[in-house]
Amino acid sequence: MDKIYGSDLDLALSDNLNKAYLKFVESFTPVLDEAEKYEQNITAMKLFADGDEMSNKEHIVKEMVVTLTSFIPLMIKFTNLQDHMKEIENG
Repeated sequence: MDKIYGSDLDLALSDNLNKAYLKFVESFTPVLDEAEKYEQNITAMKLFADGDEMSNKEHIVKEMVVTLTSFIPLMIKFTNLQDHMKEIENG
């Protein structure tokens, strides 16, 4: 395999970063979707079986959703940074 240097290396690394980030976003979305579904299910189940176990599950799953949701502004920021980098690369 030929080694690449300079601006070719820069473009290759930038392209790899963009591809990896896209895979991350594609993987992240189903995780958030499933966490939200699980939260809805726990909330519904709590109507019929409200006990310590269900309350603990509800608290944990809500924290999971909050944690995952907190990534979204950071993902938007990262996307904006990528866009800015592309503007620089394209002159």
